[in-house]
Amino acid sequence: MIRLYRALTTKLIISEYFYLLGMVLVRLSRKLKKRYSSNKKEFVTIKNFMGNISMRLDRNSYMGGSIFWNGFHHASELIFLNRYLKSEMTFIDIGANQGEFSLFAASKLKKGQVLAFEPTPYQLGLLEQNVLLNNFKQISIYKFGLFDKNCSMDVYTSDVKEKDGTINEGLSSLFQAGERNIVEASIELKVFDELFFEQLKRVDVVKIDIEGAELFALKGMLKTIKKFRPLILLEINEIAITEAGYTKQDLISFLSPFNYSIYRIFRGKPEKIKNLDDVIFGNFIFTTDPLV
Repeated sequence: MIRLYRALTTKLIISEYFYLLGMVLVRLSRKLKKRYSSNKKEFVTIKNFMGNISMRLDRNSYMGGSIFWNGFHHASELIFLNRYLKSEMTFIDIGANQGEFSLFAASKLKKGQVLAFEPTPYQLGLLEQNVLLNNFKQISIYKFGLFDKNCSMDVYTSDVKEKDGTINEGLSSLFQAGERNIVEASIELKVFDELFFEQLKRVDVVKIDIEGAELFALKGMLKTIKKFRPLILLEINEIAITEAGYTKQDLISFLSPFNYSIYRIFRGKPEKIKNLDDVIFGNFIFTTDPLV
């Protein structure tokens, strides 16, 4: 029954005409998630994430629970990518977590490739299982993080519950602050350009969500950005980047020389941002190509 509910919600959300009806089901599923979630991990495998993708997840976690009940966690972003991705593209997933973006991208890139970077053991384990479940040969998994220098650092996380009572498994950060004060692991960090610049023939999309370390990873792929000018799907979280010691203006200024414009994503569609004060929290599109 839940599988049918998940499938219906996904179809409605993806539809341009029935999006709002889909959101009604999403709001209902959030209530169900809060009601039926427990404090214990409960791993299940669903077989219709964004259509027919299999995914192993913890249904009682924040992100996994959203995928279990709704069929996705990042709805607008996946709707946009569903329209934007072409079969032969190269997709870079920095902070792949359990694979929501990598799996979906691989399902679209039949002739392309996905490079997925996930250094934290728990998320990496789920990512590896999910790639095997789908036999996605076009996904290459890298068990290290990306930075502007080669080094090792501790990763911090939080066990504070979200409003629905679940633990958010997407909070791993290199920067300790506030409630994010539990050492999750010590991870290896490397510079993207040193490893991949010479071998990659194209880079079309870079998705990056690493809880404040975004600017450092981007600095480590400066030559790649300059050469390929990929579309960048970038999380901006003012609290996280402040903890990392820089500002959103530093992030925007880094990309400015490459003539990137900024878009927010609304119901899966890009809307150009004219006032940078509107860039506070969320996933934003940086691109050199006009989208609207």
